[in-house]
Amino acid sequence: MKYAKKGWIALIALCILVLGNTMTLKASVKEQKPAYTSKGLEYYVQADKKSVAVKIQNKKETVKIPESVKIRGKKYMVTEIKCTAIPHDTLVLGKKANIARDDKEYFKNTKTKTITIPKTVKKIETGAFSYYTKLTKVTVAKGNKNYKSTSQGIFSKNGKVLIYAVPGSGTYKVKAGVVKIAPRAFVGTKYSKVILPESCNEIGTRAFFKCKNLKKIQGGSLCICGDYAFFGTKVKGVDKYGTMLFAI
Repeated sequence: MKYAKKGWIALIALCILVLGNTMTLKASVKEQKPAYTSKGLEYYVQADKKSVAVKIQNKKETVKIPESVKIRGKKYMVTEIKCTAIPHDTLVLGKKANIARDDKEYFKNTKTKTITIPKTVKKIETGAFSYYTKLTKVTVAKGNKNYKSTSQGIFSKNGKVLIYAVPGSGTYKVKAGVVKIAPRAFVGTKYSKVILPESCNEIGTRAFFKCKNLKKIQGGSLCICGDYAFFGTKVKGVDKYGTMLFAI
């Protein structure tokens, strides 16, 4: 009986792979609840019990993230910015579904126009500002040891990684010295052309994911391209998974 049951499971799995049809299997995903909410910001206590991560709600045009916050009388340092996303509550099977599907469910922020990030922030979660449709300016405090900002967006402190590109249209010229475009850096933007410096040799996973207006990537000395980097764009020379292959 035990072997017969295993046989049926194997047969069902084989049928799914052969047919390649889309199937969804429900799974429970529990989203962590914030410990405190104030001024359009949600705070989540970290494992060290001394710091918090912050998530920006879709409520205010101007957001200034504080260096610290008091929750039930205790002071916590703000060290991380979380993305407005949760894992999907369904598992999709089938090749077509896997190609088109994102790994998280991101929610649009249609309110926030400017964000100020304090010097205490050590980590900005991948995709933290994806689908912020109205965002025009992000300012990182000068004392921050991990990140810095320009009118173009957010960069690593040494200027070698473009973490996040401020939304816009037309042509975006990545500043000289950048060697890597971080995962999801351009998601939600409407640029039609991106010019890379010769120093740039890597594009991260889903860097331009579903940037529907993007038609051309110019420049760079690329040799590494992450999965789904150009999925959903109009850029030529990419495979069906949105990955471009470069010679080293």
